[in-house]
Amino acid sequence: MLLRDYWPRFLSELFEFQEIAGAEQPEFSIVVHDIEEAADDFFLVSLSDYGCSRWEKIMELVPAEGTTIADRRRQILLKYLSRLPYTETMLRNYLESILGEGEVVVEIDYDEYAV
Repeated sequence: MLLRDYWPRFLSELFEFQEIAGAEQPEFSIVVHDIEEAADDFFLVSLSDYGCSRWEKIMELVPAEGTTIADRRRQILLKYLSRLPYTETMLRNYLESILGEGEVVVEIDYDEYAV
């Protein structure tokens, strides 16, 4: 997306305005890129590096050195979903959201207070 494409033709043909466009184009490109990435930061599964950093600060998470962006997203998502399950159904739903549907078997020993 070129800045000069948005100017009227009579301005874009002038040498001075071509130089202005050349000088402003790098900043304009950065802004366009940031706007396009901003939509990804609305969803935890598609966070950018910047979005991960913001969520990690909010949740007081410290990523390990060399952690990939996918691992950081997963850590944020797990923390976001980590409300305490007080019922068997909530526990099963929570575990299935992490491990996958059908991958969880929950057995409760009520006498021993164990899961």
